[in-house]
Amino acid sequence: QLIEEEHILTENRIQKETAVSAKTLEQQRLEQQRQKRNEELASLKKKETSLKKKQKEQQAKADKLNQKIQNMIAAEIKRQKEEAAAKAKKEGKKDPYELSKEEKLVAGNFEANKGKLPRPVEKGLISGHFGVQPHPFLDKVQINNKGTYFQIPAGSDARAVFEGEVTQCFSVPGSNQSVIVKHGNYRTVYSNLVTLYVKVGDKVSTKQKIGKVYTDTENDNKTELYFMLYKDTEIQNPENWLAN
Repeated sequence: QLIEEEHILTENRIQKETAVSAKTLEQQRLEQQRQKRNEELASLKKKETSLKKKQKEQQAKADKLNQKIQNMIAAEIKRQKEEAAAKAKKEGKKDPYELSKEEKLVAGNFEANKGKLPRPVEKGLISGHFGVQPHPFLDKVQINNKGTYFQIPAGSDARAVFEGEVTQCFSVPGSNQSVIVKHGNYRTVYSNLVTLYVKVGDKVSTKQKIGKVYTDTENDNKTELYFMLYKDTEIQNPENWLAN
């Protein structure tokens, strides 16, 4: 009977030791999983912080370019009005500023083609829509686009969406070169160019190439055109004017 009781006690002790050992192993496994999960979360957090910082820099760069364009267009219109006022005063006219017959014709034709204008690139897709919208993968981050971004094959050119006159060719550090084309009281803007095929004063036709779009060799050959559209100083949604 004593021997039998001893066997039972021994079995119970072995079962307890086995259970304790299994529990210890399970705790160690769970701790390893917790540490791994914490490391992954820390890595993602660090990457997210870096991406948010980069997005903030890109938005600041875009805001700087947008302000430059806004100021240049406003300055153009102001200069036109001043020249018209001086001419009207000299000729004794009361209404100092209005579009010329040619400008009215171009503006009318431009307006009549709303929703039918060709895209400013031959091939490619929209990579950034106009307006305020949430970032595609960064939480609690918003993008404010004053124009439309087109991602296109490397080596692609930007082209005029309508006939007009080149009124500005300029550059902004970090945003490469830009061209403004006037269509009566409408203006289209083509940014992120590296080589220009036109100069101020040139008359351009619909689909005429105006410059080569920059290719970022350090970012998987990303080639992206930034396109804007204005009526006087009022910014427009380009996607409402372009053909699908």
